[in-house]
Amino acid sequence: NPADPRLARWKAQTQQVFQDAFNPLQTDPALRAAVYVFIDVNTGEVKSSELARGSGNASFDSAAVRAAASITQIEPPPEEFRSLVGSRLTITFVPE
Repeated sequence: NPADPRLARWKAQTQQVFQDAFNPLQTDPALRAAVYVFIDVNTGEVKSSELARGSGNASFDSAAVRAAASITQIEPPPEEFRSLVGSRLTITFVPE
């Protein structure tokens, strides 16, 4: 069930891990960059990442990609949701 509170909590915690690593020079609140993060769903190992949707600001996008690349391990999703989560996460970076 995609609406399960445990899955929602895991997604929010995972998003925050990546967001905490993000340090953009730009603080324009309209900027958003999405990065695909490829994980081993069983171990939480981060295999690779790539820009999925740029913000239109090269520096901001670069900071998002660097932040994603700096994370090598996350908490794996709860076991019963691993097939639902899959190996590709979409992390959205926003200025804070």
